[in-house]
Amino acid sequence: MSFQEKRTLMSMLSGVAVFMGYGYYLFQAYPEKVWADPTDFAFWGKSLLIMIPVSIVGRIIIHIVFTILHAISTGKYDDQDYKTDERDKLIELKASRVSQIVFMIGFLVSMAALAMGYSPFVMFIVLVIGGLAAEILEGISKMMYYRRGF
Repeated sequence: MSFQEKRTLMSMLSGVAVFMGYGYYLFQAYPEKVWADPTDFAFWGKSLLIMIPVSIVGRIIIHIVFTILHAISTGKYDDQDYKTDERDKLIELKASRVSQIVFMIGFLVSMAALAMGYSPFVMFIVLVIGGLAAEILEGISKMMYYRRGF
């Protein structure tokens, strides 16, 4: 497995792990807010605004640990692994396109849920799940493009 594939897999798994970890913390720390009143949008807005910096810091820490472990396991720190060429940029663009399409589908489904009369809480949850699905499918598409050699 190439370094780019390992980095993509690490990024994808860290995104899911940070999201699930924060969700677990939220459901354990505030069960009365999560389950009692699904119309408390101030709570959900604050929760997501806090999740953004937590996710950024968590990913930075995981990336640093990954880089250290990769350097230890290979026995060398090679700057060549971190350089990107035109192929890497093209793969990034194609994977980003997949991610944007998946997120837009999630957005449209969440708006359709509102139009069909579901509560705004359902729209909010579908939107968050759409963002997570977009991130996962972006990673999967990067892995496929790197494996295929494109």
